[in-house]
Amino acid sequence: MKGIETEVKIALLPSEVRRIRPFMTGLCNEPKRIIEVTALYDDKNLTFLKEGKTLRIRVICSPIPSNTGLKFQSASLDYKGPSFGEKINRRVEMSEPIANFLQIFDVSRSIRARGLDCIYFYTKKKEEWSLLETKISIDNLFILGNFLEVEGDEGRIETVLSLFNFSTKERILKTTYQLYGRFFEIYGGVPPWLVPSIKFV
Repeated sequence: MKGIETEVKIALLPSEVRRIRPFMTGLCNEPKRIIEVTALYDDKNLTFLKEGKTLRIRVICSPIPSNTGLKFQSASLDYKGPSFGEKINRRVEMSEPIANFLQIFDVSRSIRARGLDCIYFYTKKKEEWSLLETKISIDNLFILGNFLEVEGDEGRIETVLSLFNFSTKERILKTTYQLYGRFFEIYGGVPPWLVPSIKFV
């Protein structure tokens, strides 16, 4: 799959999460709950990070009710280009589904053979709704906190955002990788507890 990803991302305070969640649930019913596990790849010079690009393997899971485990749903190899756009975050996106869990190891080997490595893992807990042909989610990113994401047609994104009373200046045009990159700058490097201790191969 190849296309243009069009979305808006806004950082949320805990009070804003408490405001938006019941509002969306009342409007659209209970959210779809997803847990995403992402492995980000780059070279030793962090070229993708510097250029605003993303190469990742993403595994999508669903929580098992009354259980601490996760149910595997799907996986994909994704590439996203640098962001462009002033108010709306646009990126060229290419995605290839990974047929099954075991194939992830083959895909990872192929990436590593090209001189790239897994820089770190992160998890995202996602509550997702559909409204006006957009996808709306409250995302909880490990370390970074909570974000509102609205993805879809530009006009419909603006319509949905008008429901939440956020100003244009609150929109984040950086990628998730860049947000983590900024955290690494402040921390003084990639924390050892984020670096995978067990390689795929």
